[in-house]
Amino acid sequence: MNGLPMPMLRRRRAERGFSMAEMAIGVAIFSLVMLAVMALQSLSARTIKDLYGPTRSRSARMAALNEIRYRLCDGQIGSCVFSDPVEVGGSAYYRLRFRNPSLPAMSEFYFNKDERSLYYDGDVSDPDAGAVVARGPVQISFTNGSPDVLGGEGTLVTLHVETSDELAYSKVDLRDGDTVVYMRNPAL
Repeated sequence: MNGLPMPMLRRRRAERGFSMAEMAIGVAIFSLVMLAVMALQSLSARTIKDLYGPTRSRSARMAALNEIRYRLCDGQIGSCVFSDPVEVGGSAYYRLRFRNPSLPAMSEFYFNKDERSLYYDGDVSDPDAGAVVARGPVQISFTNGSPDVLGGEGTLVTLHVETSDELAYSKVDLRDGDTVVYMRNPAL
Protein backbone atom coordinates (compact mmCIF):
# COMPACT_ATOMS: atom_id res chain seq x y z
CA MET A 1 0.00 0.00 0.00
CA ASN A 2 1.54 3.18 -1.22
CA GLY A 3 4.91 1.85 -0.38
CA LEU A 4 4.61 2.82 3.29
CA PRO A 5 5.03 0.35 6.03
CA MET A 6 1.92 -0.50 8.04
CA PRO A 7 2.94 1.28 11.34
CA MET A 8 3.43 4.57 9.44
CA LEU A 9 -0.04 4.33 7.93
CA ARG A 10 -1.60 3.84 11.37
CA ARG A 11 0.29 6.76 12.83
CA ARG A 12 -0.92 9.16 10.14
CA ARG A 13 -4.53 8.11 10.60
CA ALA A 14 -4.24 8.78 14.39
CA GLU A 15 -2.69 12.23 13.80
CA ARG A 16 -5.57 13.51 11.65
CA GLY A 17 -7.66 15.11 14.46
CA PHE A 18 -10.66 14.54 16.66
CA SER A 19 -13.50 12.28 15.75
CA MET A 20 -17.03 13.63 15.66
CA ALA A 21 -17.89 11.97 18.99
CA GLU A 22 -14.83 13.48 20.69
CA MET A 23 -15.71 16.91 19.33
CA ALA A 24 -19.33 16.64 20.55
CA ILE A 25 -18.18 15.66 24.05
CA GLY A 26 -15.68 18.55 24.12
CA VAL A 27 -18.31 21.09 23.05
CA ALA A 28 -20.78 19.73 25.64
CA ILE A 29 -18.22 20.02 28.46
CA PHE A 30 -17.22 23.53 27.34
CA SER A 31 -20.90 24.57 27.24
CA LEU A 32 -21.50 23.28 30.77
CA VAL A 33 -18.46 25.14 32.08
CA MET A 34 -19.54 28.38 30.38
CA LEU A 35 -23.10 28.05 31.75
CA ALA A 36 -21.69 27.58 35.25
CA VAL A 37 -19.47 30.67 34.87
CA MET A 38 -22.39 32.78 33.59
CA ALA A 39 -24.64 31.62 36.45
CA LEU A 40 -21.94 32.46 38.99
CA GLN A 41 -21.43 35.89 37.44
CA SER A 42 -25.17 36.61 37.49
CA LEU A 43 -25.46 35.49 41.11
CA SER A 44 -22.51 37.64 42.19
CA ALA A 45 -23.92 40.69 40.36
CA ARG A 46 -27.28 40.30 42.15
CA THR A 47 -25.53 39.87 45.49
CA ILE A 48 -23.42 43.00 44.95
CA LYS A 49 -26.53 44.96 43.99
CA ASP A 50 -28.30 43.78 47.16
CA LEU A 51 -25.33 44.56 49.39
CA TYR A 52 -24.34 47.95 48.01
CA GLY A 53 -27.80 49.27 47.01
CA PRO A 54 -28.79 50.39 50.51
CA THR A 55 -25.28 51.74 51.07
CA ARG A 56 -25.44 53.89 47.92
CA SER A 57 -28.89 55.09 48.94
CA ARG A 58 -27.72 56.01 52.45
CA SER A 59 -24.65 57.74 51.04
CA ALA A 60 -26.74 59.90 48.68
CA ARG A 61 -29.13 60.79 51.51
CA MET A 62 -26.32 61.74 53.91
CA ALA A 63 -24.49 63.76 51.24
CA ALA A 64 -27.62 65.86 50.64
CA LEU A 65 -28.28 66.34 54.37
CA ASN A 66 -24.65 67.27 55.06
CA GLU A 67 -24.52 69.85 52.25
CA ILE A 68 -27.72 71.51 53.44
CA ARG A 69 -26.70 71.49 57.12
CA TYR A 70 -23.23 72.85 56.33
CA ARG A 71 -24.52 75.89 54.45
CA LEU A 72 -27.84 76.50 56.19
CA CYS A 73 -26.51 76.62 59.75
CA ASP A 74 -24.73 79.90 58.85
CA GLY A 75 -28.06 81.37 57.74
CA GLN A 76 -29.64 84.36 59.40
CA ILE A 77 -32.45 83.56 61.83
CA GLY A 78 -35.87 84.34 60.33
CA SER A 79 -34.58 84.81 56.77
CA CYS A 80 -35.86 81.53 55.29
CA VAL A 81 -38.42 81.66 52.51
CA PHE A 82 -40.06 78.30 51.86
CA SER A 83 -41.77 77.67 48.55
CA ASP A 84 -44.05 74.96 47.30
CA PRO A 85 -42.79 73.07 44.25
CA VAL A 86 -42.20 75.51 41.39
CA GLU A 87 -42.66 74.30 37.80
CA VAL A 88 -39.82 75.43 35.53
CA GLY A 89 -39.51 73.90 32.07
CA GLY A 90 -41.62 70.87 33.00
CA SER A 91 -39.55 70.09 36.11
CA ALA A 92 -40.70 70.55 39.70
CA TYR A 93 -38.23 72.46 41.89
CA TYR A 94 -38.42 72.54 45.70
CA ARG A 95 -36.79 75.75 46.95
CA LEU A 96 -35.47 77.19 50.18
CA ARG A 97 -34.07 80.73 50.14
CA PHE A 98 -32.17 82.20 53.06
CA ARG A 99 -29.73 84.98 53.87
CA ASN A 100 -26.18 84.14 54.84
CA PRO A 101 -24.62 87.27 56.45
CA SER A 102 -21.21 86.41 55.03
CA LEU A 103 -22.56 86.52 51.44
CA PRO A 104 -23.79 89.71 49.73
CA ALA A 105 -27.09 88.30 48.38
CA MET A 106 -29.75 85.72 49.20
CA SER A 107 -28.72 82.08 48.87
CA GLU A 108 -30.92 79.15 47.98
CA PHE A 109 -31.17 75.40 47.73
CA TYR A 110 -33.35 73.92 45.07
CA PHE A 111 -34.05 70.31 44.27
CA ASN A 112 -34.83 69.05 40.77
CA LYS A 113 -36.90 65.90 41.12
CA ASP A 114 -36.45 64.82 37.48
CA GLU A 115 -32.66 65.01 37.65
CA ARG A 116 -32.55 63.78 41.26
CA SER A 117 -30.10 66.60 41.99
CA LEU A 118 -29.75 69.15 44.79
CA TYR A 119 -28.45 72.55 43.70
CA TYR A 120 -26.97 75.34 45.80
CA ASP A 121 -26.89 78.91 44.58
CA GLY A 122 -24.89 81.30 46.76
CA ASP A 123 -26.19 84.35 44.88
CA VAL A 124 -29.74 84.17 43.53
CA SER A 125 -29.26 87.40 41.55
CA ASP A 126 -26.78 85.57 39.28
CA PRO A 127 -28.75 82.99 37.22
CA ASP A 128 -25.66 80.92 36.38
CA ALA A 129 -24.31 80.60 39.92
CA GLY A 130 -26.11 77.36 40.89
CA ALA A 131 -24.12 74.15 41.19
CA VAL A 132 -25.02 70.54 41.95
CA VAL A 133 -23.99 69.65 45.50
CA ALA A 134 -25.67 66.20 45.81
CA ARG A 135 -27.12 63.62 43.45
CA GLY A 136 -29.37 60.66 44.08
CA PRO A 137 -32.25 61.65 46.37
CA VAL A 138 -35.76 61.22 44.97
CA GLN A 139 -37.33 63.88 47.19
CA ILE A 140 -36.15 66.72 49.43
CA SER A 141 -38.52 68.94 51.36
CA PHE A 142 -37.91 71.91 53.65
CA THR A 143 -40.22 72.80 56.56
CA ASN A 144 -40.20 75.85 58.80
CA GLY A 145 -39.68 74.91 62.45
CA SER A 146 -39.71 71.47 64.00
CA PRO A 147 -42.63 69.31 65.12
CA ASP A 148 -40.68 68.43 68.28
CA VAL A 149 -39.83 71.99 69.37
CA LEU A 150 -42.48 74.60 70.12
CA GLY A 151 -41.72 78.10 68.89
CA GLY A 152 -38.89 77.07 66.58
CA GLU A 153 -40.30 78.79 63.50
CA GLY A 154 -37.69 81.02 61.92
CA THR A 155 -34.86 79.49 63.92
CA LEU A 156 -35.19 75.82 62.95
CA VAL A 157 -35.55 74.20 59.55
CA THR A 158 -36.61 70.57 59.23
CA LEU A 159 -35.17 68.70 56.26
CA HIS A 160 -36.71 65.52 54.89
CA VAL A 161 -34.70 63.54 52.31
CA GLU A 162 -35.91 60.38 50.56
CA THR A 163 -33.65 58.08 48.57
CA SER A 164 -34.29 54.87 46.71
CA ASP A 165 -32.35 52.17 44.98
CA GLU A 166 -33.38 49.22 42.87
CA LEU A 167 -32.61 45.90 44.51
CA ALA A 168 -32.54 42.40 43.09
CA TYR A 169 -35.11 41.00 45.50
CA SER A 170 -37.59 43.91 45.21
CA LYS A 171 -38.35 46.72 42.84
CA VAL A 172 -37.28 49.67 44.99
CA ASP A 173 -35.84 50.18 48.44
CA LEU A 174 -37.20 53.54 49.64
CA ARG A 175 -35.54 55.09 52.68
CA ASP A 176 -35.86 58.50 54.25
CA GLY A 177 -34.05 60.68 56.72
CA ASP A 178 -35.03 63.75 58.73
CA THR A 179 -32.89 66.29 60.48
CA VAL A 180 -33.37 69.69 62.06
CA VAL A 181 -30.95 72.56 61.36
CA TYR A 182 -30.50 75.40 63.84
CA MET A 183 -29.76 78.69 62.10
CA ARG A 184 -27.24 80.39 64.35
CA ASN A 185 -26.79 83.93 63.00
CA PRO A 186 -29.14 86.41 64.72
CA ALA A 187 -31.30 88.80 62.71
CA LEU A 188 -29.72 92.19 62.16
